Amino acid sequence: MLEIYIKLLPVFVFFILGVMLISFKVVPQKLGGIMLKFMFFVTLPAMILVKLTETPIDLDKFYLPFINIGINLGCMTVMLLFTWKMSIDRGTRGAMLVSSMIMNNLFIFPFVLTMMGDQAFTELVIFDIGNAFMTITLTYAVAFRHGPANTTLRIILINALKLPAVWALVVAILFNVNSIYFPALAIKALNPIGMLTSPLILIALGIYFTPKIKQIPLVGITIAVRMIFGILLGILFSNVFDLQGSTLIIVILCSAAPIGFNAVTYASLAKLDMELAATAVSFSILIGMITIPLLFYFLRV
Repeated sequence: MLEIYIKLLPVFVFFILGVMLISFKVVPQKLGGIMLKFMFFVTLPAMILVKLTETPIDLDKFYLPFINIGINLGCMTVMLLFTWKMSIDRGTRGAMLVSSMIMNNLFIFPFVLTMMGDQAFTELVIFDIGNAFMTITLTYAVAFRHGPANTTLRIILINALKLPAVWALVVAILFNVNSIYFPALAIKALNPIGMLTSPLILIALGIYFTPKIKQIPLVGITIAVRMIFGILLGILFSNVFDLQGSTLIIVILCSAAPIGFNAVTYASLAKLDMELAATAVSFSILIGMITIPLLFYFLRV
């Protein structure tokens, strides 16, 4: 176990650095959002292009996004049952639903890159296709369905087409499966940009880490559905599909991942209970910092 923590030391250092920056008011919290946007629109697409064009993609693994979707739908269904007769307002129910439907697979990226390497990262990116699809379609619709704003299918599709990571993934897969070599000069230029992804994610998570002792019962239910029921579904799907090796580890880790930051973004945009979403995200990250290394240990990476 000590060996795992030593390997993961950079992960904890970057996260703690983010916490210290916000705790000592060195930077404003909005910097975390800027960093996440820069990561999402610049460094992550660069990393996807570099990793997925250089690492062979097993097309047989393209059932993984459907497992991701299945887990998210299962968590959403359980949350609907939990909140069905609760005396809570529509905005709070919407925040709880959205939080249960988004895996923070970005949180898992640094752990997998540190402990497992490029092949496992490729499987993780493929698995995350399902999460991304859910986030920009059904989860987006659920958020705005519970808020005063009005959304349409056209808006959802336009927002999906604006995501550089989606296009990077499409390009990388096309190059890979057709055995087309990505230009070496492009790889050389994109690689250092892509390497910024993990530090940016972790520092931004630390900056956003602002847990508040409010609405604890509802926050607890939200985290339990996303992380505890999520991992139970991950184990179920792993047995159904008879998953082995790195694929098994990826599915288990992601099914136990914290709540995704888009829960806070959607809560803000759709005018849901943003405080509940932010508190649930913060506490789930703290729990994930403990549970993910433990899962690595028990899964014997």
